[in-house]
Amino acid sequence: FFEKRDSASLRKARDYFERAIAKDSSYALAYAGLSDAYSHSSVFGYVAPRDVFPQAKLAAAKALAFDSLSVEAHTSQAFISLFYDWDLPAAGREFDRALALDPRYPPAHLFHAWYFIATNQVTDAVEEARTAVKLDPFSAVNNARLASMLTFARRYAEALDQSQKLLELDPSFFQAHAELGRASLGLGRCAEALAALERPPEVLSAIYRGVLGNAYARCGHRADALTEIKRLESLLKAGQYVSHYSLAMVHAGLGDKERAFAELDRAYAERAAPMFQLKVESAFDGMRGDPRFGQLLKKVGL
Repeated sequence: FFEKRDSASLRKARDYFERAIAKDSSYALAYAGLSDAYSHSSVFGYVAPRDVFPQAKLAAAKALAFDSLSVEAHTSQAFISLFYDWDLPAAGREFDRALALDPRYPPAHLFHAWYFIATNQVTDAVEEARTAVKLDPFSAVNNARLASMLTFARRYAEALDQSQKLLELDPSFFQAHAELGRASLGLGRCAEALAALERPPEVLSAIYRGVLGNAYARCGHRADALTEIKRLESLLKAGQYVSHYSLAMVHAGLGDKERAFAELDRAYAERAAPMFQLKVESAFDGMRGDPRFGQLLKKVGL
C-alpha cells in the first residue's frame, strides 16, 4: 500500500505499520515505515506538513533508538531532514550513513536523488534514481522518479521515453501520466501534455493540479488555468489542504509574478516540501531574474 502513494493507500499503510508496532513495540522497521507513511502523505500533497511531520520525526527517532544500524531508519531521518527541515547538511550526513550501512537499499538511492536536486546536482540525481531502478526494476515509484529527475535535468526526450516505459509497467499508476505530461510539456508538445495531465479529479492531489494549471497557462489555455486557480482556492476555503506551491505554479505560468511570489512566500511558511526544488523547477524560469527569487532560495537554504 505504501508503494501506491495515493492518499487512501498511504492511510492504509500507516494502519498496518501501527498494527505491527502494537504487536511488537520495539520493532524498528515498523517505526521507520510509519515515519515514511506520515511524511509521504504530506509530500504528495494530501496533508499539511505541520500536521504529520512531527509524528514522522517521532517515529523515525524511535526506529533509530531501537536499531541505530537500521538503513531504513537512517533513510527515514534523511528524508525528514530534506523534505521538512530543509537541513541539507544533516540530510547529506544521514544519506551517507544509510548508504554506508546498505548500498543496495533502493529507497536510500531514490531519496538521495532528491538531495542532489536540492543541491543542484541534477546529473547525480539522475544517476541515483537510475541506481534505484537497477536495484528494484519493477518498482513503479522508482521508475517514476527516474522520469522526474530526467525532467528536472531538462533531458525531456529521455524523460518521455522513461515515462512511456513506466506506463507499460503500470498503466494505472497516476504518476506515470503526470510524468508523461511534464516531459511532453518540456518538449513543447502541449496536446500530449494536457491529455496526460487531465486525469480524474479524485486522482489528482493539489500538487498535480498545480502542474496541470501551469501546463494550461504555458500552452495558452488561460481560461482553463484560471479555472484551476479557482478550483484550488475553493478547496482551500472548504478546509482541504492545498499547498500554496501549487497556486504559485499556476500564477507563474500565467506570468503573474506578484501573485506567484506571494504564494511562494505562503508555501515557505507552510513548509511545502517542493520548495527545495526551486532551483530546477521550470515552472519558475520566468522569475529567476527577480532579486526576490534569490532571497527566497536563501531562506530555504539553497
